[in-house]
Amino acid sequence: MVLFGALREHPLAVTVGGLVQTKVWARRPSLLFGATTSMLICSLLLGGGTHGGFLSDAILELLAIPLFLILLSSLLSASSGERDRSVPFALTLCLMIAILPLVQLVPLPPAIWQTLPQRDEIRRLFELTGTPPPWLPLSVAPNATWLSALSLLPPMTVFIGVLQLSYRERRELSIVVVIVGIASAIIGLLQVAHGPSSSLRFFEFTNQNEGVGFFANRNHFAALLYVVVLYDAAWATELAITAGSWRNLRSLQSSTLALLTGSLSAIMILIAAETITRSRAGLGLMIVAMFGVFALPLMDRRSAKDSTALKLILAATIVVLLLAVQFTLYRFLERFAADSLQDAISIFAHNTFMAALAYLPFGSGFGSFVSVYPMFEPPKDVLANTFANHAHNDFLEVCLEGGAMAVVLIILFIAWLVLRARQIWRRPPSDVRAIDVLLQRAASIAVCLVMAHSFVDYPLRTDAMMAVFAFCCAFLVEPLGRGGIREPVAANAVPERHRSAPGRQSGAVASAVDYPRKALEGANEASPTAGSSSAGTWGDGIEWPQEWRNSAPASSKDLRPPIGGRAPKRVP
Repeated sequence: MVLFGALREHPLAVTVGGLVQTKVWARRPSLLFGATTSMLICSLLLGGGTHGGFLSDAILELLAIPLFLILLSSLLSASSGERDRSVPFALTLCLMIAILPLVQLVPLPPAIWQTLPQRDEIRRLFELTGTPPPWLPLSVAPNATWLSALSLLPPMTVFIGVLQLSYRERRELSIVVVIVGIASAIIGLLQVAHGPSSSLRFFEFTNQNEGVGFFANRNHFAALLYVVVLYDAAWATELAITAGSWRNLRSLQSSTLALLTGSLSAIMILIAAETITRSRAGLGLMIVAMFGVFALPLMDRRSAKDSTALKLILAATIVVLLLAVQFTLYRFLERFAADSLQDAISIFAHNTFMAALAYLPFGSGFGSFVSVYPMFEPPKDVLANTFANHAHNDFLEVCLEGGAMAVVLIILFIAWLVLRARQIWRRPPSDVRAIDVLLQRAASIAVCLVMAHSFVDYPLRTDAMMAVFAFCCAFLVEPLGRGGIREPVAANAVPERHRSAPGRQSGAVASAVDYPRKALEGANEASPTAGSSSAGTWGDGIEWPQEWRNSAPASSKDLRPPIGGRAPKRVP
């Protein structure tokens, strides 16, 4: 009768499958995780256009509005006492980046804007037409500046979302990024296999003979690939170190070994896809990224006794390079032939620099490069049937469009990046798991590589790469809630409706509900950097009823989990 009363008061699923339900409930995705993941996936799938105004960009920005409001309201309600010291600076820098294009859209009276640099032509235009000059903003191309401001919604949403995720949720989100990156790499390989008329090319104006994935430009696709390689290598390193003793093959965990094989295969796919993009900057940065991949296991303290992780990654790299040299070397060497655009990059940079000096200190307005650059392009530098859509040097283009304030923000960001990277590589947190440190280090390398790529191209002019860049930057900051470090799942392991006051639960329900909760608490108290379970035996730390303790066997290894309210028996 007691058991029947317990079943009537508590769901049968909790009594019979308490352990399974508890684990599932503890690992349920939060609203913050769902919103952040949705925004990041949509950005990678829809944000591959090279400039604002595409239908896919408009859809992406519309989707970002409700998600941004949800994540922003959660951020504002977070307690300031829980924040790491690096969080306020990162949020302030993020806010200044968002405000700068909006300030350029504020209308100014004619007496002010006519005194700004390079406004004489606009003033003469109104004089010739006899029209009184209206109020005009700082930007010389307000519509383009509006599009640039709206393009910041997806990366801002991703940044403030990842900032609030726990370490466990960040790990899961990094796996999502790796999966989408691998899918994009497979799409790129299929695009090359199907030829220029492949139906898998999602943009009308794109590189017809190279793999572009979900992007319109091969260089931006290449940027995604070397970023994903770093995150995949972090997981491969973790799996290789925690798989077990490689000297005793019987001790290797089969599930971990399967995941490790998949991770190494993913590295091979990503490198192969990098070669078929035929992006010179992308391939060069992929080589640099591989040095970072080798640095991850070298800097891990756990690999001091065993260099298996480094050997496996090195072997996978050698295999894919041999295949790439055999099948793609000729196609790639064609890219080093005479290229008029490559010769024009230095010309673009020089003319953009002169334009940036002319528009100091306020800039010409974000998104105004296409409107401004022709005024500073000599006739001898004009390419036939070609116009400059970007400076192919994002730093110079930002200086032209954002002025002195943009330069200050770049300097502040680089200073913040150096300080955070130094702390992550030299003094990582001691109370986080080793995989979290690996992912942070991979993120720091990825941010540096994308910034280096911006010197010769414009990867951060796409919503997709801006979202990935924001994702990597947020990884460099500790989660807002310090509780996210140790991940106290036990507190939320059982839904509130299944809990009752002490003394009300019968033995059956207490064993079905309290046992998995106590077990999870014991698991969370283990050292997070050890990469394995605690050294104690089963049953340590569990508050058994007093009558069980009196009849308990001397050895804890003879205990079995309580089922149906029965006391544990000694195994003969």
